[in-house]
Amino acid sequence: MSTPVPRVLVVDDNDQSCILAIRILELDGYEAVAVRSVAAARRELAGTQFQAVLIDIQMPGESGIDLLRTVRACHPRTTPIMVTASVDPATMALVEGIGAAGYLVKPYGVDDLLASLGDALKPPEPTGAAGQPGQGNP
Repeated sequence: MSTPVPRVLVVDDNDQSCILAIRILELDGYEAVAVRSVAAARRELAGTQFQAVLIDIQMPGESGIDLLRTVRACHPRTTPIMVTASVDPATMALVEGIGAAGYLVKPYGVDDLLASLGDALKPPEPTGAAGQPGQGNP
């Protein structure tokens, strides 16, 4: 039986950023869809199951942080990764606290995107009673 292709939603108001992300993802075997607003992202999420969503933080109208909150509240099986052009420790802490699985800084490289997505989509390792991976109760 073949493994289903992971579906990724790219949310960014910059056309070039969307095109680049889609090309990288599709070449690596992902199914990818791009939208240019939070409202469009909400419509896509309502109709399609995505394994991950790349969310630009700075967008006109509603911000990516607004969408992050929606994803965490309404789409718990979708893994959010935030994307931004600026490194702000307070924003990084905020999105991590809300539940972002990763944080990419533009311009990011192919390896950065794929590593962040791969890490975010990895199933968590089981923990045992002592909190160590793979160590259950005897």
